[in-house]
Amino acid sequence: IIAKLNEDLFIIDQHATDEKFNFERLQRTTVIHSQALFQPLPVRVSPAQFLTILDHLSVFRANGFDFCGPAIDELEKGEEAGESGS
Repeated sequence: IIAKLNEDLFIIDQHATDEKFNFERLQRTTVIHSQALFQPLPVRVSPAQFLTILDHLSVFRANGFDFCGPAIDELEKGEEAGESGS
């Protein structure tokens, strides 16, 4: 497809556009169901990686990953206190 808008010319690949549309639709509508491991797998991470996990915990959980440990427990207690205090 070739299209013009004002002085701009656009060349659109129909197949790529369809793939992008389907991908974005699936991202919006897909729910990942996770299953806990029988025995949790310990993972060692650097302090920077740990902070990244904390900053994006909801994204990890939305994609089927969960974390446990003292720092995660404290974070969740703080969130619960913030929710009940509002």
